[in-house]
Amino acid sequence: MRFHVPSLPHTQVTRSYDWCAYTAKVRRFGGMLARHGHEGIFYCGTEFEGIGEHVPVVYDVDRKRWWPNEVDDSGEWRVEFGFDHWSAAEPCWREMNDRVIEEIRERWQPGDVIALIGGNCQEQIAKAFLTEQPLIIEWGIGYEGVIPYTHHAYESQAWRHTVYAKNGWNDGRHYDTAIPNAYDTEEFTLAEDGGYFLFLGRQIERKGAPIVQQLVDLGYSVVTAGQGEPLHGVEHLGVVTGREKTELLAGATALLAPTLYIEPFGGVTVEAMMSGIPAITTDFGCFTETILNGVTGFRCNTLGEFERAMQLAPSIRG
Repeated sequence: MRFHVPSLPHTQVTRSYDWCAYTAKVRRFGGMLARHGHEGIFYCGTEFEGIGEHVPVVYDVDRKRWWPNEVDDSGEWRVEFGFDHWSAAEPCWREMNDRVIEEIRERWQPGDVIALIGGNCQEQIAKAFLTEQPLIIEWGIGYEGVIPYTHHAYESQAWRHTVYAKNGWNDGRHYDTAIPNAYDTEEFTLAEDGGYFLFLGRQIERKGAPIVQQLVDLGYSVVTAGQGEPLHGVEHLGVVTGREKTELLAGATALLAPTLYIEPFGGVTVEAMMSGIPAITTDFGCFTETILNGVTGFRCNTLGEFERAMQLAPSIRG
């Protein structure tokens, strides 16, 4: 089967943009399709490190026009760019969608699949092809704004049922499913324990930053990395991607991921486990599906449980 896969307007599909979880999913999606004998056609920016046909539809001149304050003089994105333009009315989506529609029409073949990653921000694309009666799926769903008439592939069963509840869907939907995100095992490795715990992600309250701060104040050695203001008393590395991220995960005693909201997937915890280190999380959302308590990590509900998990983490590392 052939999948037409529009990406996002604010990133390039390369490892250097893996700080955007959705862009990282797009980058890896082609490999997943290829392993199952399918073909992917990707509509994105000018840079592409995935597997499949690359069709550029967004250029630096577009980004400078859409967000003039977020691009430096060299045309590169500011690492701290906090994308919050999740509305179909935004020019970035409307213009990108128009170009994607035009390019898909040039390549369209009967039996093709349109695979959307932007939810209702990309509904413009879905509507444009309704007369062809294509198979339209939303995949890697970790957002709330799903399109009601598409097929849905959620990141986890926990998030599937959360979205059902938010939409008031009291009955199940046939042909919806949950498919975990794809990863390339060659991007991960194991190293000697570096003696630090790692908090990797947005440095915000809902990601559990206050809990990490409490643990730091209790004397635990924590290294942090990601967007946002650093905590007090930690070594903060800013945004890390590629080889730097791989090595940082591999050398940690364990990953701290004390997310407070219902986590749709929490990809960094899976990356941690693929690096041979345990993930210490809350007991919410997808963690109940991905973290085998006491075996691949620990799911915690109190500060005391987090402390106990940090004490036990070396015993299950590797």
